[in-house]
Amino acid sequence: MNAKFFSFFILAISLALISQPANAGSFPITATSALDGSDEQVFVTGGPLSLLTQAPSGPYIVAIYSPGVVNFSSGVGMVSTLQGGFGLITYGSQSTDLVTGGLIFSGTFTLPALPDGTDFTVTFPVTFIGNAIAYQDLSGPGVNPPVKGPQIFDLAFQGSGTVTLEGGFARGQLYVDGEAASLNGTATVVPEPSSVLLLGTGLAGMVGMRRKLWARFAR
Repeated sequence: MNAKFFSFFILAISLALISQPANAGSFPITATSALDGSDEQVFVTGGPLSLLTQAPSGPYIVAIYSPGVVNFSSGVGMVSTLQGGFGLITYGSQSTDLVTGGLIFSGTFTLPALPDGTDFTVTFPVTFIGNAIAYQDLSGPGVNPPVKGPQIFDLAFQGSGTVTLEGGFARGQLYVDGEAASLNGTATVVPEPSSVLLLGTGLAGMVGMRRKLWARFAR
């Protein structure tokens, strides 16, 4: 089993575990995300939740696609203070800067064949799932490294929206250097935190694939 297949195998298991029907404990959310060379940001708000995470930088090459029908699958991680980024999370009366999780998108779009050097932007519908686990920060604001305390919440996300990709053609392919999502859905309390481990593994697999893309582009 090669690494690429294993990553998507884990991702498929993540989708099955995290995707849940809405219930009485659910509340509506809106979410946005951005992924490019200078930013990896997630913002989710709704009900008692306000969540913002931002990494100090993102991937220079998000993805590379060949012309034709593209079966799109991508993810963005929540890089909070716990992982060396920035976090500002409020849930009810509790606030913290420590969260782990992410969002995963899937959809389909058609990519035309265009000359090298052509800039290209496409917006298309997607569905998404995700997960976030937040913890109290026992070290206090601005103290590094942070001290992770008791869990505040474990939430699963699902819904739909749009993703916009920006990039340019080179070597007959589209090199994507920017990805932005605008989403609506629901958040549901998750009793077992184990699902985020699989989601994290799937996101880590995508990060590894992006590093390979960057190495391939640099050659």
